[in-house]
Amino acid sequence: MTKIYKLQRRIAIAYLNKNKRLWSKLQNELVNLEEAKIKAIKQIHKRKSSETSGIDKIVLKGSKGKKVSIDEILIQIQDLKNYEFSAVRRVFIPKKNSKKKRPLGIPTIRDRVVQTLFAMALEPISEIMSDRCSFAYRPYRSAKDACQYIWFLLSRQRGSPRWIFEGDIKGFFDNICHEWILENIPMDKKILSKMLKAGVMNEGSYQDTEEGVPQGGVISPIIANLCLDGLDKTIKKASNNKATLVRYADDFIIVSQNYDILEKLILDVNKFLKIRGLELNIGKSKITKIEDGFDFVGFHFREFSDSTREIGEKKGIFLYKPTKESLQKVKAKIKLCVKEHSQLPLWMLFSKLNPILRGWANYYSSSTAKLAYTRISKYVFDSIHRMIKIKHPKLNAKALKSKFYHKVDNRDWLISTSTEFKRFKKINLFQISDTPIKRTTMIKLDANPYLGEFEEYFNKRSLNMCLNQQTNNIRLKLAKRQKGMCPICKESLNSQYGDILYELEIHHIIPVVSGGQNILKNMTLLHKTCHRDRAALENSDVKMDEPYEG
Repeated sequence: MTKIYKLQRRIAIAYLNKNKRLWSKLQNELVNLEEAKIKAIKQIHKRKSSETSGIDKIVLKGSKGKKVSIDEILIQIQDLKNYEFSAVRRVFIPKKNSKKKRPLGIPTIRDRVVQTLFAMALEPISEIMSDRCSFAYRPYRSAKDACQYIWFLLSRQRGSPRWIFEGDIKGFFDNICHEWILENIPMDKKILSKMLKAGVMNEGSYQDTEEGVPQGGVISPIIANLCLDGLDKTIKKASNNKATLVRYADDFIIVSQNYDILEKLILDVNKFLKIRGLELNIGKSKITKIEDGFDFVGFHFREFSDSTREIGEKKGIFLYKPTKESLQKVKAKIKLCVKEHSQLPLWMLFSKLNPILRGWANYYSSSTAKLAYTRISKYVFDSIHRMIKIKHPKLNAKALKSKFYHKVDNRDWLISTSTEFKRFKKINLFQISDTPIKRTTMIKLDANPYLGEFEEYFNKRSLNMCLNQQTNNIRLKLAKRQKGMCPICKESLNSQYGDILYELEIHHIIPVVSGGQNILKNMTLLHKTCHRDRAALENSDVKMDEPYEG
């Protein structure tokens, strides 16, 4: 158990015991711990966003700005008591289900590190304060857990809710009241105030921030969650336990057997939000019947008619699957990827395309997605087949098939191509349709990763999350052998936040160019950032004589 985690546990217990003086002291001890500062930097480094700069144009990796070292950042964040935050750089990204754009605030790298530090100190308390039905931006929870909970609520044969209130909060992140945040968020008020009032740089023009938290800030999701925690209790009390909330960040639904109950709850929800400077978007919020279906976190939920059920009983089968919009979005990504990389060798195109396909397939792997997988597989095959024919106009059908297609078992026309590497001579186009559908084991709603009684439960859950994210058989075997841990940084291969995926790479312990074999015994699975850190690799204890059990 690390010193960081021990402190986090003590913070959680002190908060449970209502010892404000102690948890505040422990939070301060944690954010000033050298080990915590280094971990915060490494956490930022592992994310792709570390290639994106704030207003100072400094990055941790990549070529889109001036690089900064870990030692330089450590010097910059030495005196947290007098730390000053920079304004966030505002950019605009497409809005979900709309042609409009929404603002995204990008802090500087050093500000992200400081926010990560304070998030480490705040999270043990936020986990105690959190609604049990809240699934976003929380350790060991994900959209899949939210979907499984909805399925559990609405698929029961008797007594399941028939009506769904789809809630939409108007400009959520931009409108949270600063006064409410400062009064209710249990962390250093001086740092919190500086963070909130840092301002925004929009196309070279500075703007003060009087309300809201920036989307893009590391600590913003925790603050946003805490802002809405308590909504579950409000709904239970107002409905006399006849309605249930499911929330993923600011997206939420309320389900009930009774339409009138949901209609009355709208006033209670708005009253809860008003105190926090928020309100429902009445134009987008609506009450839906289960047979008509509803969309939530990229999935379409609906009860489909089933003539085999008895009259008077539940009349259908409740399923969830990828939304039509999700299919359109992934098709657009595939089309753009193929178009942008069509001039590259085919193996390079596959190396760009496969992660898109794997990520999309993994996200929907717990739903009724087989038909969607088949449709996307066909779309990918047609796109690549068309491109191959254009690039090789002189090859007839037989020659094309011999060069680019192969047969596995009873399946024909699987696409693969040769690479320029000795270690991996061929690369296959990822087959989405081969992705197995695996029902998610939903998290225990009352489990808390910062309380000792749940330690064994979360150790097992962390390993299972890691294994379930591996869509490649070799990586799965390596992850099992390593018990889900990276041997370089000694941390989990997967992020504890289920919807964030770390990039992983296979490392050959004895390089292939030095005579090493391309076999499992000579391989280990690492975080991409750890793999690229040559100094860490050279000083690591990764050896060839590790036993392979598998």
